[in-house]
Amino acid sequence: MQKLVRNALVLAGIVSLGIGGLIAVEFGQGDPLDRFEVVTSVKDPTSNQYAVTFKYDHANSSNTVTATWITQSPRNIGSTERVRGQSVIAWHGLKNITPTWIQGRLTLTVPPGTELRSTKSSDCYFEYDKGPIVCFDTKLATVERK
Repeated sequence: MQKLVRNALVLAGIVSLGIGGLIAVEFGQGDPLDRFEVVTSVKDPTSNQYAVTFKYDHANSSNTVTATWITQSPRNIGSTERVRGQSVIAWHGLKNITPTWIQGRLTLTVPPGTELRSTKSSDCYFEYDKGPIVCFDTKLATVERK
């Protein structure tokens, strides 16, 4: 009986840590081993917001994605200050693309053949062995193939 109680307590502790970890990620704390580096910061003249794009080294997958957050202030190129909140667009397998503002809407143009997933970037799971993938929040951004 004592072994059963001890196992139940251990399991409860593990579940609590797991839930705490999920809550921390959801509210912008993220994995402390994740690394960010600003690669672009583009101002929207309409709303005075900024599309700040980061190279995001994701510790859990040991891969790098590029992701854009909408912020109220610019970030310096090369800054490694951790970003909070959720990204609006995230992509893997594409180089030399930068979101732009078109009539107050964040827009990313990608090549034909790019897989588009309209979901919050935080809900997107990249398959790193496949071709280019872009995840985006349709309420906040537009992604077009050209």
